[in-house]
Amino acid sequence: MYDLNKLSNDFTKTLNKNIKHLYIGNDILIYQKYYDFKISHLSPAYHFNRLKTVIEDYFSKDLPYMLSKGVIDEHDISYSTLKIQLELNAFLVAIKTALDRLVYFVSKINKSVSSSTTFGRITTEGKTKGMMSEVKFRKDSDKLMKLIFDNYNDWISKAVKPRDTVVHYENLSINFKIINNEFSPVFNKAEKNIRNFELNDLKSFVDKWLVFSIEFMNLFSEKLSNQTAENYK
Repeated sequence: MYDLNKLSNDFTKTLNKNIKHLYIGNDILIYQKYYDFKISHLSPAYHFNRLKTVIEDYFSKDLPYMLSKGVIDEHDISYSTLKIQLELNAFLVAIKTALDRLVYFVSKINKSVSSSTTFGRITTEGKTKGMMSEVKFRKDSDKLMKLIFDNYNDWISKAVKPRDTVVHYENLSINFKIINNEFSPVFNKAEKNIRNFELNDLKSFVDKWLVFSIEFMNLFSEKLSNQTAENYK
């Protein structure tokens, strides 16, 4: 489980470290947006904790209760897996929402990016959409864009693909397999070319998001400070 209080305090430390860059010569709205971003920073970890809890409850409470009845009730199974599905969907949406919230900050240091666009994507054919168009174009000359591009290739593209399926098409399939000598849910959707992924994969997304989010904010604050200094010359 993630310690949300510690994560919140860590984010506040980052905010306090960068606060001088946010106030000098800038609209106070930037500071407010930065402060509000704490919710987006924590959201994937929060929803992962909830998903992990309902999975643990499934095996420690729901399944033993169903077996104690002597008859496998289809309604009980459906309701128990429904709770897992609900939390999985909320988790996937939380990651995409957090990514979209980054666009505002990029728009403040790059006039080619509109604050109303989305984080975007790079298709398998190499075509770009949303903010990723500018990211791909400037990745070789801009540290912040390179950070986004590298993380997109490392994990973001994998994390948002299942979300697109559950938002626009249908829920993912849930199967239970033995992983590390324990039963664990495995999620997939073969028709959408989404391969098996498990709870550890989702945890990896959260771990990488938490690092990326802080690195992004540090680089953003640095670039904002440099940009403000240039404006005052």
